[in-house]
Amino acid sequence: MKNRYAQISIGLVCMVLAFLIVLQLKTVENNKVSTYPTQIRVEQSQELLRLEKEKNEALYKQVMEYKDEIVEYQNQVNADEILIKDLRNAEIVAGMVAVHGPGLEITVADGDKVNNTNMDENLFVVHQDDVLRILNELRAAGAEALSVNDQRVLATSEIRCAGNVININNTRVAAPFVIKAIGDPEQLESGFKMRGGIFDELSPWITLEVKKVTDNIVIPAYAGKIEFKHAEVITNAQASDELKN
Repeated sequence: MKNRYAQISIGLVCMVLAFLIVLQLKTVENNKVSTYPTQIRVEQSQELLRLEKEKNEALYKQVMEYKDEIVEYQNQVNADEILIKDLRNAEIVAGMVAVHGPGLEITVADGDKVNNTNMDENLFVVHQDDVLRILNELRAAGAEALSVNDQRVLATSEIRCAGNVININNTRVAAPFVIKAIGDPEQLESGFKMRGGIFDELSPWITLEVKKVTDNIVIPAYAGKIEFKHAEVITNAQASDELKN
């Protein structure tokens, strides 16, 4: 009997163990089935994240390349603007273009004083030297452009006496001479009328009318032809070497 009871007990225990084992196996299988889609989604998300990172890196590299191109274009534009400005300044200095701006207008005429003494009448007549000295004084005062009776005055302009008139740029002009200077009106007037200067020296003999123009003085372009037959352009380094020799 005892052996029989023992066998029955062992059988019951085996049945319970078998049930528990089967139940555990089903639970593990269910867990595998339930976690499989989640694992797939995680892997897909990781792959998408990796692809997005690669795209972002490529876009960032492209943006940096565009920035470099923009900087290059800006430098080129700035260089072009500097060249254009230098060219414009050279054209103004050479008198190749008409200009306008504020400045000083000086009318120079023969003196109207009656010579009741034995003084030389030539003192009351405007001469080429008088015009030249006035132009030089205005240059020293900061004049950026000059003209006499609307003849543009350049560094190469000749001003010489031709009887009762003056030749400027091979054009005859007669008194009264209207000298126009573009620049700071106050500075030009101060330089021209400084004590002991050209104004004080000439005003007792000839007529000088000075007018400040704050809005607009027009000086035309040089109408002649500028041609250099002997002067040739060299670099600054070449000039330095030749000067040393």
